[in-house]
Amino acid sequence: MWPDKPLDHVKVPGDETALHLGAFDRENLIGVASFFHEPPGMRLRKLAVAPDHRGAGLGSQLVQEGTKLAREQGHTQLWCDARQTARGFYEALGFTLDEEVFEKSGLAYHVARLSLCG
Repeated sequence: MWPDKPLDHVKVPGDETALHLGAFDRENLIGVASFFHEPPGMRLRKLAVAPDHRGAGLGSQLVQEGTKLAREQGHTQLWCDARQTARGFYEALGFTLDEEVFEKSGLAYHVARLSLCG
C-alpha cells in the first residue's frame, strides 16, 4: 500500500478489531482490504493489491466481499476516503463520490459512499 514507508505507517487505531480480508496466490498474500466499524457505517480504510496482480479484479473482489459482510452485520453504508486517481474504480463498484477534494499524505481524495440498503 505504501511500499516506501515502514510497516508502522499503515497501522491505525482499531486494527485489532477491524475485519481484514486477504487475497492469496498459493501461500503469498497479494491483496488486502481492511474494514472498520465507524459511523455512519463500515469504513474501508485499507485496500491494496500487489503491483504484479493489479488489473485482475482482486481489489473489486475484496471490496465486494467486505460489502457483503458489512450488509450481513447490519450496516447500511460503506464509506472510504478514495484517492482521486481511483475515482473510476469506486464508481464502477457503485460508490458515489463527494465533489469536495481533500489532501492526505500529499494525495487528493474524495469521500466515497455506498448504500448497503436494498
